Amino acid sequence: MTNADYFSREFQKEFEEAAFRIAEKKQKQLEYSRSGQSPSGKLKKHLPTGGNFTGLFLWDTAFCVQWAKYAMERFPVTDSLDNFYDLQEEDGFICREYTSDGEAFWSKKHPVSFAPPLLSWAEVSLHENGLTGTERLRKVYPSLKKLHEFNRRNWRRPDGLYFGDALGCGMDDLPRFPVNARYDITDGIKLESSMVCRKGQEYFSLIRDNPLYQWNRQMGWVDMSSQMAFDALNLSRIAAALEDRKSEAAWLEEHRELGEIINEKCFDEKLGFYFDFYQGSVIPRFHAGGFWPMFAGIVPPERAEIVAAALADPAKFNRKVPFPALAADDPAFRPETEYWRGSVWPCTNYVALCGLRNIGREAAAKKYAQRYYAAYAELYRSTGTIWENISPEQYDCPKKVSAPDFCGWGALVPVTIAREFLQ
Repeated sequence: MTNADYFSREFQKEFEEAAFRIAEKKQKQLEYSRSGQSPSGKLKKHLPTGGNFTGLFLWDTAFCVQWAKYAMERFPVTDSLDNFYDLQEEDGFICREYTSDGEAFWSKKHPVSFAPPLLSWAEVSLHENGLTGTERLRKVYPSLKKLHEFNRRNWRRPDGLYFGDALGCGMDDLPRFPVNARYDITDGIKLESSMVCRKGQEYFSLIRDNPLYQWNRQMGWVDMSSQMAFDALNLSRIAAALEDRKSEAAWLEEHRELGEIINEKCFDEKLGFYFDFYQGSVIPRFHAGGFWPMFAGIVPPERAEIVAAALADPAKFNRKVPFPALAADDPAFRPETEYWRGSVWPCTNYVALCGLRNIGREAAAKKYAQRYYAAYAELYRSTGTIWENISPEQYDCPKKVSAPDFCGWGALVPVTIAREFLQ
């Protein structure tokens, strides 16, 4: 099969259906794994997030909605989202991860529990595609509003930016410390064993001494800050659909105000990209967190070409397979042997592609999507499955640190990216 054949309607249909079948298989495995447990009544059925995970993950679910919305009759899309609202605490807290019986995996005392706040995006996407009605928005809006307000109270820094956690942000081992510079981990909120549920103690023992998980409020996180701006934007869209003009205006003002702060503190004019903010200046490490300002709609028009150029740079993100989560010229770039230190991920690539479209670079987004899709298709053809992440340097074989049958957000490539950027 030639590269061109991957863009035929016949192959695209085959590839999409393969993703759906893998997802259905993972769905059955998920339900079987829970069948022997005492029913707690806390969890409805939910979308599979790939791998062998049986718990409930917030940001994975939000991304999975973006492909499952094209097969609503086959997957428990709204039930997956309802689980989070059902588990929400009175103060608005929703944990980023729950065990298979509905217990919060992480404590709200630590930002490891703070997931990218993307539930509002999932709901807006369903509504704007005509898959849910206004009544659903009316039902979920109070929960979404309370979650946003909890995050604002607990995870916002005095300078207006938000802080997060390496695990909480979803990019588990991505290095965000300043390179070859002193940094203070003692000022971070320390992750203690009491902040992890009983089922997570074994995992906690593996990460307890890693400084990566003591690095949180010291820094303004460009991705988490942009995600909160994006959440405000989506809440404004829900308020508009509910004809609540006062709330719509308030959410839009929060989006504008947070966007100004991010543009002031996280953008570097000389480097032409968005970065994390630490002790009065940016940390000049190019990574996928910098994709989120485009996605959140906060990149000023005069910066659009500059940011697009950073993604087009082959020394950084424009590799054989675009776009690695960590730039190729970063000293920690290890795409074949590490997890987020240079791998290409469906979720962050979808963010980058949508972000490029948002800043008026749709033609470029389509070209990148074609290359990414072809690489994923080639690996699917040679292995018969869909992978959690792939290498930016080759697609002759899977990476060492990548799970097969990952549908999961792996289905974003054959389903969502194909439908939204290739057709």
